[in-house]
Amino acid sequence: MKKMIPLDVIRLSEPATTAALDATQKAVRDRYASQIQAALAEMQIILAGRAPRSLKGTVAIAYMAAKTHLEALIMEQKCFAEAELTRRLAEASSDPSVAS
Repeated sequence: MKKMIPLDVIRLSEPATTAALDATQKAVRDRYASQIQAALAEMQIILAGRAPRSLKGTVAIAYMAAKTHLEALIMEQKCFAEAELTRRLAEASSDPSVAS
């Protein structure tokens, strides 16, 4: 038998939970994908094929600024995903058309 991962367990539970999870993932992707791709592209441009540890001076500072921006975006994405999933689950549980 295949080992079940947490997402598989969630999908077996309630259709409303699955729908809320899927909608949240799409909303997060739609909101943050382009921003994260832009931050990664900026880091790649700064690196220009070099290793991060080999950078010096203003180039190293620019790389660290870009990396910090990416990390901030990822944390913002995580917080948004948690809030969005909580909101969608609350809506699903209060929706009378969803049978439990």
